[in-house]
Amino acid sequence: MTESNQKRLIGSPLPRIATLQTTNPTKGDDVIQLASEMGMPLLPWQEYVIKDGCRVKPDGTWQSKTNCLLISRQNGKTTLLKFRILADLS
Repeated sequence: MTESNQKRLIGSPLPRIATLQTTNPTKGDDVIQLASEMGMPLLPWQEYVIKDGCRVKPDGTWQSKTNCLLISRQNGKTTLLKFRILADLS
């Protein structure tokens, strides 16, 4: 494989089907920064999900307490969940 083939990404980090996102603020950027600082940068799809899954209402509570994802095996769901739990602790 050439170097250009190794860097080419296939697919999209955006979901094919999703609910509408709100404009409420998100704590997702803080979670993404924490993951980077820990040496475990999130994949593009994980960043998309964490930003939407960590939105907060004006009163400071979570926008959604339950998030549903349909993702195939061994694609980083556990890593995403670990950082979502860390976001819950803040």
